[in-house]
Amino acid sequence: MKIPTIKPEWRTSTVIELCQSMREAQEFSALPILADALQDADCDNDEFLLCLRTETPSPIESQRVVAVVMSAEGAESVRWLEEFASDLPSKGAYDLEEDSPEPPPMSYEQLMQAANGYAMFGERTTEHGGQDWQEALYHNKKEVWKHYQIATGQRVDDDEANFFACSC
Repeated sequence: MKIPTIKPEWRTSTVIELCQSMREAQEFSALPILADALQDADCDNDEFLLCLRTETPSPIESQRVVAVVMSAEGAESVRWLEEFASDLPSKGAYDLEEDSPEPPPMSYEQLMQAANGYAMFGERTTEHGGQDWQEALYHNKKEVWKHYQIATGQRVDDDEANFFACSC
């Protein structure tokens, strides 16, 4: 879902309260109500409002929408995580032959799935593996967890943790 730039005046107390409620409950069925609240706040992006009313986004995508709509800080953290993910190769990239085309970048959704698995269950993923992953996460783990916590509202006990384990 393409999220427009959210104007500060759209972040009314009703919009923020709806976002906080969905975020705390990790239940996003109120996205159509959020669309109504945004429209009441003079949001004029009909395509975005229609998406909120008619699509059933994944929990990670819903969480992303809520973070961006709720605050400028959330929007910045989502943007940072999207950029960070796009600098990493996607799942299966290390299984490619030498002459294979360059793999597509990782998606925000893939990054957040791995981070959620670690934050909620202590799961480490090896499916992405590789030295590039290890280095990128080692050098950026504090930033990753900082932005993860802002974007999701979920606290991570060990923000020093690296949720990717080497598959070597």
